[in-house]
Amino acid sequence: MSEESLLTAKIKAMVGEEAELPVLEEIGKASIIRYAHAISDLNPLYLDEEYAQKTEFGGVIAPPTYIFDIVPG
Repeated sequence: MSEESLLTAKIKAMVGEEAELPVLEEIGKASIIRYAHAISDLNPLYLDEEYAQKTEFGGVIAPPTYIFDIVPG
């Protein structure tokens, strides 16, 4: 049985692109942690500062879908 991706060709084409989006306020770690729990994505990059500091990102990051929930439109 083959796995079917839920990502459309349009979304896949966006991978690696940079974009500037209007954010009305600074995003805090607490907000990122609540969001990760809300979507049941317990990746330590989103939840564990000590773990995340040892990665290429240097700290906690937001799940990739976070931006779609905080930017209007």
